[in-house]
Amino acid sequence: MERKKYFELGGLGATLGAFVSATPTLIAIPGPALIADAVKYFGIGIGTCGLLLVMIPFLPSLAFIEPTVRRAKRNDLRIAYEFCQGMFGDNFATYNSVKRWFNHNDKMFWIVEKVRKSAAATVSEIRGFYSILPLTQAGEKALLDGEIDGRGFLIDHIAKNVESSVALYVGVIASKGIRFRGAALGSLITNITSILERKSCRIYTRPTTSDGLRIAKQRGFEAVDGSGTEQLDKLYVHDGRDL
Repeated sequence: MERKKYFELGGLGATLGAFVSATPTLIAIPGPALIADAVKYFGIGIGTCGLLLVMIPFLPSLAFIEPTVRRAKRNDLRIAYEFCQGMFGDNFATYNSVKRWFNHNDKMFWIVEKVRKSAAATVSEIRGFYSILPLTQAGEKALLDGEIDGRGFLIDHIAKNVESSVALYVGVIASKGIRFRGAALGSLITNITSILERKSCRIYTRPTTSDGLRIAKQRGFEAVDGSGTEQLDKLYVHDGRDL
């Protein structure tokens, strides 16, 4: 709505409110004082709404900036978990497992935020999440032997840091909205590429959605069993070259 309309409607509301609130006194409404008070406060309410309308054009607006991707912090875990659970339901690790993983290695989880800023405030909302788990030799073996999937990793399966890992596992990738999906995927590829520049390693993933499977195939992931079939909830691997 244009600023002029706010002024017109707000002025009308303020005037009407002042008139209504003054009515009991002007015409000396007979009867219980409760009725006069009700009319007066009703008028005050209308007038207050009118004044608020007049003030709206002067309130600072929150401007949306580009999606922000950052490493998750400890106090992000609960809201990030609830975001992913809302998208994947039970096909996701337990919250206690996620906390244990984070306590063991706090550099595996990334969140995508929708950030809106004004001169006086900043409001952020999680709109995406992804994880890159560095695997130990025991973790890669358990994955290949079919002993675990993306939900069943134990602490012994996860390396303390990328440098001591033998492989990577791309866990959940979740996002809402095209822009945030692009930001999540772009950040994921950038982070993996940065790791591969420092060391050569295999990359595993287990797509659970058709979109995830499509992206994995586009990026050159192949089924570990060598079947070449495109199937959900199946383990795929990339040799780490030309990702």
